[in-house]
Amino acid sequence: KLPYLYDLSHTANGVIRQNIWASLGVKALLAVGVPIGLVSVAVAVVVGDMGMSLGVTGNAMRLSRIAPERMGGETGQETSA
Repeated sequence: KLPYLYDLSHTANGVIRQNIWASLGVKALLAVGVPIGLVSVAVAVVVGDMGMSLGVTGNAMRLSRIAPERMGGETGQETSA
């Protein structure tokens, strides 16, 4: 299972990077939108904290769908000779 875990760690690293950049991007847009008056402070707090927490968690849940490949060439199908 070592190759599977190695690939999973690289995929997880990519998801972590996506989550960090998405969170920073949304918070930066909200930080610019509040002084201009496009977004209220209450909406910025809710979207920036709770909304991004849900978004980051949902994005990370994609990793749970990655299943290891069957070991030893098992396919679940029997062949007859």
